Amino acid sequence: MERLLSKHMTLRPRARTVWAMIAAGYSNQCIAEKLEIRPSTVSNIVGEIYDHCLLGDREKKDLDPRVMITLVYMVENEMIGALDQVELIARAGDYETE
Repeated sequence: MERLLSKHMTLRPRARTVWAMIAAGYSNQCIAEKLEIRPSTVSNIVGEIYDHCLLGDREKKDLDPRVMITLVYMVENEMIGALDQVELIARAGDYETE
């Protein structure tokens, strides 16, 4: 299976923390409060994560980008295998996003 992450970009430790919090279901506002940083800083970091996961053109994606980065996080951290990811993406496409 083709690698889902940008080979040219390594996330900073702060971005990895934010990515883990997104995967755990935290909102940007909650992340900002817990890490004691500005919400705009969290938004910038989320943009870095989208770019890292090759989701820069978010308007054209069928799935919610937060769902996608959560799935990529889980694969990268070996929480799920690649085949499980394909099944989860297929199922996620059946749900409407806000």
